[in-house]
Amino acid sequence: MVLAEHEPDVKPAPRKGQVLAHCYCPLALGSASGRSIPPRRPAVPERPGLLDRLVLAASLLLADRAIPIIGPLGSIRRGSEMSLINTNGWVLIGPGSEWFWTAVSGLVLAVTFFAIYRQLRVQRSANAFTHLGALVDELQGERFIRKWIGVLVALRDGAAPVDLPDAPASAIANYWEKVGALVRAGHIDRSLIAEGLAGADEFWGILAPWVMRARAEDANPTLWENFEWLARTLVQLHPATAFDQQSFERTLERQIAGNEADLRDLVAMRT
Repeated sequence: MVLAEHEPDVKPAPRKGQVLAHCYCPLALGSASGRSIPPRRPAVPERPGLLDRLVLAASLLLADRAIPIIGPLGSIRRGSEMSLINTNGWVLIGPGSEWFWTAVSGLVLAVTFFAIYRQLRVQRSANAFTHLGALVDELQGERFIRKWIGVLVALRDGAAPVDLPDAPASAIANYWEKVGALVRAGHIDRSLIAEGLAGADEFWGILAPWVMRARAEDANPTLWENFEWLARTLVQLHPATAFDQQSFERTLERQIAGNEADLRDLVAMRT
């Protein structure tokens, strides 16, 4: 639709030297003949009044731009239409369609990478539970229980924590060193260990003096560092599970009896 400039019904004859100010409409984009009409700057009256000045200022401001006109019912008409996506000249098949197939290839690659990522996450979770199951079986196995009974019996018989027998103490420390290394490397989430394999802090509380002596004798401060790191991490996650020396000493005999009963069951199952 073409909007024409508004002309008053009655045009008074201008006096000599007087120029009439025309009301300029920025939406006048064409004439009745279909030819475009460039916007015109309004003429300036000789002695403009306040109303003339306002009309002049608005006309100068909007002379080179088209603004939307909002109708009484909220409809909007614009002097020039703007399309967000220009579909003119799109080619989907044949010469010139390379852009389309490149975009399709990128989308396919993105979907493929997302599927691979999801598969890796599922596989990683499955591997974590596999590792956790193997660690639980080893912790409840005959070899570990025999070594742990050796440590408990030595403490019951009066051995100082720093003077524990090396064979059972190193076996227990090596087990928790392996668990700590797996957690620290990200193969098993620490929350899984805290929920399904708790107790590293208690074992560390018992073996820490012996570990410190071994580090000093070997001049190697990194011995069983993953074991120590795991124990401290689990205490941070669950402070209530921190090792209590007095509680351990009160329950020492009961722990020995319970582990010996477990060992007898394992031997009976094996035979």
